[in-house]
Amino acid sequence: MKFTYVVPGWEGSANDARILLECATNPDYGFPMPPQGKKELFNYRHSSLRNVIERCFGVLKARFPILKQMPSYDLRIQKYIVIACCGIHNFIRANAKADVYFDGGEGNSEVQATTLQSTDGTLTDSVEFSLSRTHIREIAHVRDEIADHIWRASRR
Repeated sequence: MKFTYVVPGWEGSANDARILLECATNPDYGFPMPPQGKKELFNYRHSSLRNVIERCFGVLKARFPILKQMPSYDLRIQKYIVIACCGIHNFIRANAKADVYFDGGEGNSEVQATTLQSTDGTLTDSVEFSLSRTHIREIAHVRDEIADHIWRASRR
């Protein structure tokens, strides 16, 4: 939690985006632009993909409100409801000429947090994973291979 760049002298009511744009585009400010490299490109693409995935979940939950507050069915039943909703959603996406949920007509442009219901009926917004060091290294290796591929493809 350190400051890495400070621009004093702007009035307190100045919009942050305006200050950032001015600093990033005016060479007099000496703004330290991040280096363009495969890790930055990977992170950008990963972030974009994550946004799409989160939007898809938001649309799925808007289309099928049962997913927001799953009735207290047995977990084996709940999983089939989720699968059925995903299948119907995919069918609609593949066959509908217009989709009010993706087109934003229902005010669903905001991403909704994913909420899971446990077997005891409590709601949680996160899932914890337990990974070994070996699995973490394997995941990092796959990430690096994807980053290398994206970087090489962007240079063609």
